[in-house]
Amino acid sequence: MIADYARAAGRCLTLLSLDKYPEGVKEIANLMVEKSLENASTLKLALQNLTTNLDEVIKYCDKVERIEEDVDKIHGTARGILKDLPSSTMNTGEFIVLSEFFNDLEMINDSCEDSVDILRLIVVKLR
Repeated sequence: MIADYARAAGRCLTLLSLDKYPEGVKEIANLMVEKSLENASTLKLALQNLTTNLDEVIKYCDKVERIEEDVDKIHGTARGILKDLPSSTMNTGEFIVLSEFFNDLEMINDSCEDSVDILRLIVVKLR
């Protein structure tokens, strides 16, 4: 699911030109992308430690959950920014695609969190 949402977000970007939007839109988009990359990388580290260090797995799982909580807050901010944009900023189609882009980024992080929930169960079984 993580890759599916990342692909969907990428497809949205092919339809948008973020450079033409207000600075706040670009900043929040960049922040969500950075957090998504960090979360996916942290999930990867958790998986890499599954056969060698279960305590590290839990540490990385905790970090994924913290990042996901941060992204939830950022996504709320993004929605507020979109809501407050003047209608002259973008047409309805662009608004829909940009909104989907933010939703896809949020879902990348939700999927990372779902994955670490499963990893936690595996750790419990292995201990």
